[in-house]
Amino acid sequence: MFKLQIVKPANKAPSFKKRLNPNFIVELVKGADGKIENESIVKYESPKASDPEGDKITMKFQLERKDYLKAKQNRDNSFTLKVNRAGLPH
Repeated sequence: MFKLQIVKPANKAPSFKKRLNPNFIVELVKGADGKIENESIVKYESPKASDPEGDKITMKFQLERKDYLKAKQNRDNSFTLKVNRAGLPH
């Protein structure tokens, strides 16, 4: 005798619609006095993510002790990463 168990297919993971840029380069230019010349904030916005099953997507970011980095999930399931050049270690 054997037991037959019907199992639902595994959950399909969400994915980004386009490839994420693996390199996000922030240029840090110092003047002759050693001070940073451009202290502006640089922003990267990811492509949108989608879930094939229509489930809610929740993104979590681990940026402990990185005061110069801010990340947030946007309403359209993309994320924005902001880098404050003035706070970069140099």
